[in-house]
Amino acid sequence: MGTDETWVFDEEELRLYTPSRSDGISYEEELSTLNRHVEKMQEGAVLLRLIGFPAYVAIILFRRYFLVESLKGSDVEAIAAASLFVSGKVCEYLRACKDIIYCCRKVYTKDSADFPDGEEITEDNVHFFDEKIRLLTAERDVLRVLNFDLNVVLPHDKIKEMITELFGAGTTGRHVHQASINFLVESMGNETHITHSSTEIAAACIIIGSAYSHVDLSEASTYDKHASRIRKLYDAYSLDPKRVQRAVQMVGIEAQRLRIQKHYGIDISSGMSDADEKLK
Repeated sequence: MGTDETWVFDEEELRLYTPSRSDGISYEEELSTLNRHVEKMQEGAVLLRLIGFPAYVAIILFRRYFLVESLKGSDVEAIAAASLFVSGKVCEYLRACKDIIYCCRKVYTKDSADFPDGEEITEDNVHFFDEKIRLLTAERDVLRVLNFDLNVVLPHDKIKEMITELFGAGTTGRHVHQASINFLVESMGNETHITHSSTEIAAACIIIGSAYSHVDLSEASTYDKHASRIRKLYDAYSLDPKRVQRAVQMVGIEAQRLRIQKHYGIDISSGMSDADEKLK
């Protein structure tokens, strides 16, 4: 099984020591820029039908790139498109170069003065060759900067494994699993996936998913009547509770922005979720 520990950076490193910081770009500006492009990548992934695992991998590769390279002087749009291109190959959801160009340019130019519906660059377009060179150059840069380390450990599989460990194969486990996956997908756009390992992220999503599903993790686990589910989770995967709770907060903040506050009424605006309260 692969590991993603090489690409886990603490929050202080991200705030103070990335290449962009050396070029005078503030943490807030960098984060805002990357998040804006991640949103475009998610839109492009929908058009390309790279929803789910391939989109997740693309976003992780994109964020990792800018742990090594500065925003200054980078063609960020091209790197975003190239990350989708590379992810399609890694995940065996191959998409043609022409499709990446068409979908990404359409997303990036949508609502502009010249192209309110997005520019449509097809193979017969006068700009197609230039865009192809731009994409292929960016793909080469992604591979070079990441040193061909394209391994991305997916929290999705770890969530399934943990749910089985905690709940068995019953209805409760299925409900928590679905909720956990939903929160994982909604957190793809933030930096939790750079500051925490896939195992920590999986545990955080299960904690929030359990809170949403009204499942008390302080109760005994299915296979160990002498230990609570939350303790079983921490012990079985050698997790640091403080790091997991920080991941809960970060995943929760993103989920709040997208849907929790509006639809579910779970108030995590202060950075402390219902799930955290249960752990006290």
